[in-house]
Amino acid sequence: MNWIIFEDLDVADSFPKRLKGLEGKRELPETYGLLFPKCKSVHMKGMKMPLDVLYFDEHWHMLGSETLEPGAWGRAPRGTEHTLECDAGTVRRKGIAVGDKLAVNVHQLGRYGRRVRGSEWPTRPMSKRVS
Repeated sequence: MNWIIFEDLDVADSFPKRLKGLEGKRELPETYGLLFPKCKSVHMKGMKMPLDVLYFDEHWHMLGSETLEPGAWGRAPRGTEHTLECDAGTVRRKGIAVGDKLAVNVHQLGRYGRRVRGSEWPTRPMSKRVS
C-alpha cells in the first residue's frame, strides 16, 4: 500500500460546494484534488474537461478509478463511500493503484475538523516517508 497525496486538496464541505464541484473549470494543477466525503457517485454535468475520479472505501483505501469525459456519469465500485476528482491522467502519472490509501493533512480538512460523519480522516503518520 502506498499513500495518495494531493498537496492542494479541497473538501466539498457544504451543499453549494458539492453541487458545483469543479463545474466550469477548464484546467487544474496536477497537485489539486477535490474530495467529496460520504459521496458514492459523481457526474460530469457542466464540465469542460475530463477528470480522473478516485473511489474510496470507508477506510480511505482506493477501490478503483476512472477517467470521465464531460457529460458522463461515474460508475463507482461496490463499497464506495468517498470520491475525489482530479486532473485527467493523475492516476497514471502518480502511479496510484487499487489499495493505496488517501493521506490528508489536518489543515486541509476545512469545517469537517477531524471527523467525517463518524469516519476518521485518513491522516498519514508523519514518520513514514512519502514521495
